[in-house]
Amino acid sequence: MSPLIEETESHHQAHSIMGQNFLGINTVMQHFGVHFTDDELESLATIPFTEKVLTVCSNTHLLFPGARLSLLNVRECAPSAFWPQDWYEKRAFARDELVDCRWYLVRRDVVPRSTRWSYGEQQAYIGENEYVPRACELVYGVILNYLSREERLFKDTSTRCTDTCKGLYVRVGTFQRYGINLNVSYGYECGCHLGLVTARNP
Repeated sequence: MSPLIEETESHHQAHSIMGQNFLGINTVMQHFGVHFTDDELESLATIPFTEKVLTVCSNTHLLFPGARLSLLNVRECAPSAFWPQDWYEKRAFARDELVDCRWYLVRRDVVPRSTRWSYGEQQAYIGENEYVPRACELVYGVILNYLSREERLFKDTSTRCTDTCKGLYVRVGTFQRYGINLNVSYGYECGCHLGLVTARNP
């Protein structure tokens, strides 16, 4: 394994605010076997979110650094954490889409009261400076948290991501004993466990 990376002052401050909801660079290196380049470490040296934003999100979001991995790369690191299914292995959203090397601030569960609505109706729950993450980004964060803390986020809920597959939205969630589940859903579908997840822009 690569030597441990010392937290910068920006990392330390964010860590003190977010507590266990802060997953650092060393956590990514440990569990995903990632080696960050000097340029990547420089780009990750400063947390782009303000102290106020982190304080507001400290109990509802995960803060973690992204690495250039696909959803399938993440599955290779933790195959037992995924529901045994192969339908998406040749799909672009799983094979070609890569997590960006930047800091992410993503909800730990669906937005409150966002279930029982169509995807179009759920757009009203996207706040200012928020967006709906891609499947690779959400799965990356959820699995990194699971490997670090053995905590299954989205255990009883799922969310549509921005990715589509043959006109259907990619759906992620219900992370129970057999692993996180990937499925597809029509935009008009509603369900008591189907909500919407958002992430914050800096």
